[in-house]
Amino acid sequence: MLLRTFFMIGYFASWSAYPDMGYSVDQLDLTKLLHVMYAFALPSKTGEIFLPDPEIDYGDTSDSILRDGSANFLSIVTSSSKRDKFILTSISLMNDLGMDGLDLYWKFPKNEREAKNYVTLLQELRIVLDIYKIIKDEKEKYLLS
Repeated sequence: MLLRTFFMIGYFASWSAYPDMGYSVDQLDLTKLLHVMYAFALPSKTGEIFLPDPEIDYGDTSDSILRDGSANFLSIVTSSSKRDKFILTSISLMNDLGMDGLDLYWKFPKNEREAKNYVTLLQELRIVLDIYKIIKDEKEKYLLS
């Protein structure tokens, strides 16, 4: 018998919290969601991750996952030093915000080399997340998608 487990995950964009958008995250019913993907933290061209809207990006972030996304991934994945900076600053920001993991959002690597570089980034990030779990003495693995 095949047992399937489904997870309900929602997305919340940082710009949705601006007053002219008409709602904030505290007005949403999140009770049926396992996690909320919070978009976006952005990587700079040097690989460092930052929040574009820090004045609205802090609050209760339990059961949430930081979503990184940008066109800058191409310059990051091709450089080991930029990948290192990306990984370290992503994990640092994830920790500072009390989040449970990272979701990388890079649409459509254009060729096999870009795809391989992206996989390398994911593999390196998984290794460091697992080491960080041990250092922090966490019971659960940090999520990576």
